Amino acid sequence: MQAGRDAKKDLEMCGAATDGPWEWSVFSRFIMGKDTVVATILEGDEVTSDIIAVSDEDAKFIVDSRVALPHWIQRAVAAEEEVKRLQTAVFDTYPQMITDRDNALIAAKKREEKLTEALQMVTRELESEGTDRQIARRMRKVAYDTLKELRFV
Repeated sequence: MQAGRDAKKDLEMCGAATDGPWEWSVFSRFIMGKDTVVATILEGDEVTSDIIAVSDEDAKFIVDSRVALPHWIQRAVAAEEEVKRLQTAVFDTYPQMITDRDNALIAAKKREEKLTEALQMVTRELESEGTDRQIARRMRKVAYDTLKELRFV
């Protein structure tokens, strides 16, 4: 792939050339752009017509397009291949991402349920009869056991 092509300049070059689409007439040996003869084709070293109508812009377009077109086509092909590669990567990993997300949600829900149970137990303990020391001791034990089970400690 050729380095150093400038897409904006190449598009400006295309825009400056005679309006297209251009047509090739094998019988008259002309390249026509709408109603304008863009170029007369040489046959060997001889011009096949007396008319040579190539503007500076058209000549630059003809000369530069030989290098510009392959460059941009190669880049487009490479970009299309990269899009396909990325699509494949996304589609290949998507099911696992969904599974991982679902598993994380299930785990979070289970943790929430455990914490809720622990808080309800602590609330019941506070409402039951007993000394403040006994309640505090039981609350610490419930909280510690729950946090340990949920791997917070």
